[in-house]
Amino acid sequence: MKYNFQLDGTTHTIDLHKTSRGYRAVLDGQEFLIDAFENQSGELSFKINDRLERAYFASDGTRRWIWIDGRTVQLTVTNGAPRSEKRRPSEHVHAGERIVAAPMPGLVRAVRVTQGDSVTKGQVLFVLEAMKMEIQVKAHRAGTLAQLNARVGQTVEREQVLAEIE
Repeated sequence: MKYNFQLDGTTHTIDLHKTSRGYRAVLDGQEFLIDAFENQSGELSFKINDRLERAYFASDGTRRWIWIDGRTVQLTVTNGAPRSEKRRPSEHVHAGERIVAAPMPGLVRAVRVTQGDSVTKGQVLFVLEAMKMEIQVKAHRAGTLAQLNARVGQTVEREQVLAEIE
C-alpha cells in the first residue's frame, strides 16, 4: 500500500508490503526490510537496519499518525483503499472552509494563538495529545483567527471545531 507523508516540508511516498517476517518498505527508491512486533494497541516495536525502534500510532480511515523519535508524521493512503474510503489529504482541517477541526479525539496540550491573531497557512495553531502522540493542528489558509474554541487541558472529540479563520 502506498502512503504519502510530509517531512520538513518535503512530500515523500512510501510503498509498504507485508511479508512473512514483517514488511518490505520502499522509500524514495531505497528498500528496507522491517521486522515489526505490535506490543499493544497503538504501540509498535520494530527492527530496521538491526536497530530496535518504538513508535506509537493511530488511524482514522485513510490517515495514519505515527509518533517516533519525538516527531509526529501523518501518512495518507494514496492507493489500495476502496474508493468509498478514500479521503482528500488533510491538514487537520476541512480544506476550503473557515473551520479548523480536531482530526481525532485527544487532549489539548498547547494553544499557540489567541483570538484575533493573524495566521499563515501551515502555522501550528494547536497541539493535541492522542494515544501517546503529539498531533499538530495547522492553519489550512491565511487569515484572522475569528473564533477560538479550545483551551489547554480540554478534551476534544474528532471533528470538534477548535477555531474559525476568516
